[in-house]
Order: sequence, then C-alpha cells, then structure tokens
Amino acid sequence: MPWTLRMTLYAFAIVILPYIFVGWRLNASLKLMFPDYSKFNRRIIIIFMIFVNLLPFMVLILYVTGHSNLLTHGQNISVIDILIVFPFWVGFLTVFELFFYFVAIDLIGLFVKKIPRNIEISFSKPAAYLRAFLFLFLFIYVAASVYFDTYTVRIDSYVSNIQNLPRELKDLKLTLVGDLQIDRYTQETKINDFHLQLKRSDPDILFFAGDLVTRGTHFIPQGLDVMCQTKAGIERIACVGDHDVWSNAAQIAHGLEACGWRFLDNSHRVISYKNRMILVTGITYVYSRRISRQQLDNLLAAAPRADVKILLVHQPSQMVIAAAKRNNYDLMLAGHTHGGQIVFKPFGMTITPTMFENSFYSGKYQLGSLHLFVTNGIGLTMMPLRFRAPAEIQQITLRPAP
Repeated sequence: MPWTLRMTLYAFAIVILPYIFVGWRLNASLKLMFPDYSKFNRRIIIIFMIFVNLLPFMVLILYVTGHSNLLTHGQNISVIDILIVFPFWVGFLTVFELFFYFVAIDLIGLFVKKIPRNIEISFSKPAAYLRAFLFLFLFIYVAASVYFDTYTVRIDSYVSNIQNLPRELKDLKLTLVGDLQIDRYTQETKINDFHLQLKRSDPDILFFAGDLVTRGTHFIPQGLDVMCQTKAGIERIACVGDHDVWSNAAQIAHGLEACGWRFLDNSHRVISYKNRMILVTGITYVYSRRISRQQLDNLLAAAPRADVKILLVHQPSQMVIAAAKRNNYDLMLAGHTHGGQIVFKPFGMTITPTMFENSFYSGKYQLGSLHLFVTNGIGLTMMPLRFRAPAEIQQITLRPAP
C-alpha cells in the first residue's frame, strides 16, 4: 500500500476514539438543548461522522481492488478530493482539537458534582451550549485556517546578527525556500503567490533546501520551470531533498543547473561579493542518502576560509547542527519539517508529529554563535493541507552583532 494511504489509515485509527467521545458528548449536549429533537440530532451526528470518514473506507476498497492509484497519481484536484479527501482531514483536525476541550469540560463537570445538586443542574446547560459553540466555532476556524495556511504563501522576515560581519556584507539579503513539492495540490494559485512573494523578498542569494516534487517524475518539468523563473541578485543555490531522491535526484539537479542554479552535493561554493568571501556548504542528509559524521567533519574542516559561512541542508539533523557549530558556521539553513504541517495548540500547548523527529522544526533558533533557520516550506506531504503551519518564504537580513 502506498505510504500516503497507509498514513491515512493510521490517522483514522488515532482519531476513532476521539470521534466516538466527541460524538457522544455532542449528542448529549443537543439532547439537553433540544429535547424534542433527540432522534433527529443523533441521526445528523451519525451521518456527519460517516460522511467525513468515507476516505479510510475508500482507501481500503481501492487498495483491495487494485485501484489505489486513483487517490495517489492524479494530476489535478478531483471531485474525490473535494467531497471525500478534504472533508476527512478537516474533520480529523476539528475532532482532535475538540477532544481536549470536551475532556476539560467533563472534568469540570466531575468537580461540580461534589457541589450541591442545584449548582450541578445550572452547570449542565451552559456546558451543553459551550460544547455546541466549540464544535461550530472550531469547524469553521479549522476550515478557514486550512484554506489560508495551505493556499497562500507568506514572507517571514528575520535579522541575523553575525559576529565580526564585514561592513560590506551588512544588509545582505538571503532568502530561503524549501519543500516546493509540486503535485496536484500545489498548482497555479499557490505557485503565482510563491513567485509574487519571492519577487517582493528581492533576494541577493536565494537558497532552496530541497524537495522539488512530492512523488514520481511527472511534475519534475513543471517544478523545474517554477524554480527556473526565480531570480536572485548574486546567486541561487540548492541541495537535495528526500522526495528528490525518491523521484529522480539527477534529473532535478541537472535541470536546476541548466538554468543557472548551483546544486551542492556535499560540496562547497565560495561567492565573492564586494571583495568579501561568502562560503556556502551544501550537505546531502536525507533518509536515503546520509553523509557520515566522519565525512561531514572532514568536509567542513576542509572548507575554504570565508567572511561568512553558511551551511545548507534538507533535514535539520542534530548531527549536522553539531558539526556546523564545531566548525564555526554562522548560519544553517534547512527545510524538511513543513513547520509541522499540522500543529495543534490545546490550551496553548504545541503538539505536532514533527516535533518527535526534529527538535527544531520551524523558524529561527539561536544556538550559540550558530543561527539555525528552518522553513515551513511551500508544498505538502501525506495530507493535502496545512494547519497552523502556513506556507512561507524566509527572508534573512545579515547585520553585525552589537
């Protein structure tokens, strides 16, 4: 079974119990609010739960019948995506968010039971209305957030204060993009927004942290066309990503180099700018191809001298971070994490699957003298949407440390 479909079934398995719990508590709330329509309300909830969970059953049916490619190899967004795929993931996110708040309300209810009976009755109806309100609010909020986070691209601007930065390099603008992942979900509207925001960032040096397409080779020409239309004042530099290797890393590398990009595969590039030297080291560190610690240390130790040292890699691995610090790199640029892609924040706490693999998964991190930047990227993986991890381009302006 394709990895994407397998992950869909895992997601469904995770959310079954929250669905049962949320449906049960929502039904109890509506029964209290509208006692004359109990059967009708229960049927509506059951129909809704079945509708938003048609995808896992379709996955199993198509896999057993040998037609799973209908869900994984489409070239355009289909009716199945609109009516079955997107509702499943929006429902998944909504119920997972609701679960924590419904549990909290019930815990408060248990506490209230210790108080005289008349106060318990006065709490029941407000709790019922609160659950109903939370369901409606979060369903609308999740759907709206998913749309904007998935289909628009924002610029996140940072200032990086570098020790002993030469005045000639003050205000040098670096732009980091990653995980473009062209597929049927990343198309005209989002690509146009990507180009618009990239033009606004007006980079001196443009970095691409890998993952041009999501899967296969069909979208590689389109992905290359998107990246070849980009511009930078000084240079454009890229490294390999996981999906590049799984697709066709050589075709992607050759395509980028053919239109002027520098593609670094465990190698260095020295840029001369205003009589100053900028070193960029591109590391290949992905699931299928990982440089060893000894090779990495040897490569970084042998790096040419420069006024600013930048390391570009796809995965923000702890091993690579430690090596960059040991060898006095000023900046490390990475992607891979999608910023979590889906991020839950129950009661202000951050929960995202990515944080269990990568300690650094979104934004800027100050690690001693090393400035680590991890971009949310542009495209998608596993699920066709983002939630609280908006597609982004990072703009980094160099300044001397105070």
